[in-house]
Amino acid sequence: MRKFHILLPVGIGLLIVSVLAGGALLTWQSAQARNLTDSWLNGIGSQTDRLLTAWLDSGWKALEQEGEPVREDEEGKLCTEDGMVYQLVPDAVIPSQRSLMPCLGPDQEPCLALLEWEAGEMRGVFLPLEQFRKDWLSLGQSTAVLLADQEGTVLISLEEGGTVMQLLPQEENPILTQAARKMTGEEPGGSSLRTQLGLQRLWVIPAGSSGNGWLSVGLLAVIPTAGKYAALGWILWGMLAGVGLILTIAMLRHRQEQAQTLRHLKLLEQKTAAMEEWNQKLQQLTHHQRLEIMGTLTSGIAHEFNNLLVPIMGYSMMALEKLSPDQGAYDDVLEIYDASRKAGTLVQRLSDLTRKNAPTAQSLLSPGELVEKTLKVAKPAKPENVKVLTRHQAPESRIRGNEVQLSQMLLNLILNAFHAMPDGGTVTVETGCREGKIYFSVGDTGTGIPPEAISHIFEPFFSTKDPGKGTGLGLAIVSQVVHEHGGEIDVQSRLGVGTVFLVTFPQPEEREPS
Repeated sequence: MRKFHILLPVGIGLLIVSVLAGGALLTWQSAQARNLTDSWLNGIGSQTDRLLTAWLDSGWKALEQEGEPVREDEEGKLCTEDGMVYQLVPDAVIPSQRSLMPCLGPDQEPCLALLEWEAGEMRGVFLPLEQFRKDWLSLGQSTAVLLADQEGTVLISLEEGGTVMQLLPQEENPILTQAARKMTGEEPGGSSLRTQLGLQRLWVIPAGSSGNGWLSVGLLAVIPTAGKYAALGWILWGMLAGVGLILTIAMLRHRQEQAQTLRHLKLLEQKTAAMEEWNQKLQQLTHHQRLEIMGTLTSGIAHEFNNLLVPIMGYSMMALEKLSPDQGAYDDVLEIYDASRKAGTLVQRLSDLTRKNAPTAQSLLSPGELVEKTLKVAKPAKPENVKVLTRHQAPESRIRGNEVQLSQMLLNLILNAFHAMPDGGTVTVETGCREGKIYFSVGDTGTGIPPEAISHIFEPFFSTKDPGKGTGLGLAIVSQVVHEHGGEIDVQSRLGVGTVFLVTFPQPEEREPS
């Protein structure tokens, strides 16, 4: 932030320096333009003065040799003996000596009257300015020429286009009024005139310094503006550079503030993510503590429940020894024995949830036979309005695994299917071999599982059933059995349509008799 506080006065300083530099450049360029213009006009003025001197000298010689009598009438006009009439400048006074005066000829052409008094009589010669204009244009210069008398009165103006104009009166032209005041000096020099065309430069050769001795010569031209435009461009560039620098500083400060705000937001997001992660870990820790407590309770309950199963299994074995296989009660007692033995295995599986690396005995099993045995165990729990269908696509296939654990897996899936159809339906149990893997499929036409619950159904103690109707351990046991046997489980469910559990296991490489 500190560098921005330094750049701001730097930008303002650059702006000031550029303006001052532009002003100095403008002054220097203006002085250079004036000097070049004065030098150029001085050369033209010298040529014009020499031309005017030669032209007047020829006129004075003609006056001495061929001068004719001239008289002034009552209207102040000059009349010659041959009847030519020349009109003088209004209010002009003819001095009683040699003089030079502007006038208009009979055809209103501008002329210069060269007059001289001799023995009380006035003689004169009239020189048409047309001849001087042609001689001056032959110099090839494009500027305006002013001719003034010794008192600073502009008499004749030859404009840039070559037009001869007599000024009657000069007060009607403000440019010539300014020029008249500057043509009374004694030494050649230049002066600036502010006109509608811009700044013009007037170079004057006074009559006292001129070769003709009668008329002051003034040259008028516009000062070149290239230097002025260059200086103005420099000033404009400096202003734009300063403004651009200030805007850049403002933009950088804005970006820095924006970046700082983004950093604060990112820090807040990181803190929020850390808090969420901490809450998740706290929830996991709480869940693990609950599992640990439930594991402890389960171990105790399993022990007590196993104590109740021991006499059932013992007395059923004793009854089987006393009964003959031909007797009708033999099969019933055998079912009691098998059910108690599986209940003991279930208690053992429940205990296995609380400890790792529980030993399991595996063998080659027939998936179809495994399903049929499990359905017999689940038959008492089947509702009357539920129909069970079985399909065994590969009856010769075998799977390596623990019979009790796999039976428990199938039993939990089948019981869950029964519970998912309170209003009746169909349970389809299918086995087969697909893509080198053995699969079990248990599907129902029940209510389905909500999408938000599918990712949690294999968690221990999670249940979608009403309180008191489920422990939430069935699918957790299923998941454990599947993973212990190196298999995979997939769930497809739609609300109101039903659910399908697909369990796949790798096909064993060797076949042994089950």
